[in-house]
Amino acid sequence: MRYRMAFYVASFLFVAAANAWACSLSPDTPEPTAKERFDRARTILVARMTKVEKIEAPEGFGNFPLVEGTLQPIELLKGELPAGNKVRGPVYGPGNCSIPFIAGWDYILYLDGEYNFVLWPSGSEAYFNIEGKEPQEALAELRALAKQ
Repeated sequence: MRYRMAFYVASFLFVAAANAWACSLSPDTPEPTAKERFDRARTILVARMTKVEKIEAPEGFGNFPLVEGTLQPIELLKGELPAGNKVRGPVYGPGNCSIPFIAGWDYILYLDGEYNFVLWPSGSEAYFNIEGKEPQEALAELRALAKQ
């Protein structure tokens, strides 16, 4: 019984470590600065997610589950609002670089592609309370970058 339990624990740790690495920067790559993320993004906005639904992947995206979120824009910091106020992303899961799409939550979104795809490495973040200290600090930095 102990060997079986040890096997399960070791298997879990191996899978967890693999998933953690799957969406990490390599050790010799520095974390992008706020300015670098700002410069790379086509659109940066603050919005509330009002609706989430599973969708079929567009041609060429492979066969993995996607979700589409409908947004209520709060503030546009750069670029143009996404068509139909909709963004897409993979169904949230460990190691797939996604952030959870949850109706009622607020988001700072960095969009850079034609599909308005949301991924964590771009800088996008989900917030339960956009008025909190951390999101307000991030917004102050983005607003300063937008004025440059």
